Amino acid sequence: MDTNTMDHGRKMVSNEEWITARKAFLAKEKAFTRQRDELSRERQELPWVKVEENYLFDVPNGKETLAMSWVRHHDRYENSPLVKLDSAGCGCVPEEAVS
Repeated sequence: MDTNTMDHGRKMVSNEEWITARKAFLAKEKAFTRQRDELSRERQELPWVKVEENYLFDVPNGKETLAMSWVRHHDRYENSPLVKLDSAGCGCVPEEAVS
């Protein structure tokens, strides 16, 4: 067995060589993070499609529209102790839900 290789195949190096390799890896990792952040930003900027069909879903208490389902889930999120909203709350309720 090579004295620079352990049983699992990883190369054994000096501390200086490890630091050089680690810095090279961190540079790649930072570039990947920036790319992922940019991709996420682009996804958030995608246009939306207005849902004009009145979808109905079977729920335990009967039928529910897409808008009402959204409001119910939004309320559950908004009232969660894990979520802290400003005093104005969130203004992203579908028009069908408030009319």
